[in-house]
Amino acid sequence: AQLGREIAPHLRVYGVDRRDGAAVGDMARDVAPLIAAAVPDNDAACFVGGLSVGGWLAVETALRLAPLGKRAAAVFALDGPEPSQFDLDCSYAPAEGAAELLLGRNRTFPEGWAAMSADQRVDAFLALLPSLGIHFLGYDAAKSEAENKATVAHHLTAGADAFINTLRTSTSSVYDKATSKLDADLVLFRASERRAVKMLKDGDAAPHGYAWASAGVPNVTVVDCASHHMNVLLCRGAIRRKVLEFVLGCV
Repeated sequence: AQLGREIAPHLRVYGVDRRDGAAVGDMARDVAPLIAAAVPDNDAACFVGGLSVGGWLAVETALRLAPLGKRAAAVFALDGPEPSQFDLDCSYAPAEGAAELLLGRNRTFPEGWAAMSADQRVDAFLALLPSLGIHFLGYDAAKSEAENKATVAHHLTAGADAFINTLRTSTSSVYDKATSKLDADLVLFRASERRAVKMLKDGDAAPHGYAWASAGVPNVTVVDCASHHMNVLLCRGAIRRKVLEFVLGCV
């Protein structure tokens, strides 16, 4: 909702927070009736959008709006991978999670990072953490260095594992690449810097932004943004202007 207000403060914006453990299909099932009730006028344009896996949620929600008599005018996916592009078998070591968060903050890796052991990388990340503005890893300045290291390392691994497990259990999804028909334009704001994110099966030869294109999702527009996936997640200003220009051109 905050990003929506920043993009278009003159529009009525509703936001949905990810519920821990909630499958994408379950969230879409719950939110679609709320959207239909909030925008009862079928002549009023309704836009649905999401960031990262929220792009999948937006498509899923748009598909569920149609049976309720409400059509999404457009779906916006901010570097939102198509479901098949998530690697549901991957797991994260603490040092891998730390590296992706540094990418997300556009921070230069500490000197000698490439030659460091995994344990040394966690130590280096821990030293940077107070300056990164990341508040969800359990870091507490009042704790000892050893306590913080154990807590942060746990969160770097457990947080990613819990998220991937949520995707793995999203069996209630109505989206199916072979059979779904999306009666809306899908606009993909694609992070054009293709630095790897471990949980995405994403290579330069098959960028995840294009995986949505199919017979069921025929109207796909790709808008490249000079950013990478983790930066889109953590530094919204990276693509806010690009999104704003495009959205305002649609309303």
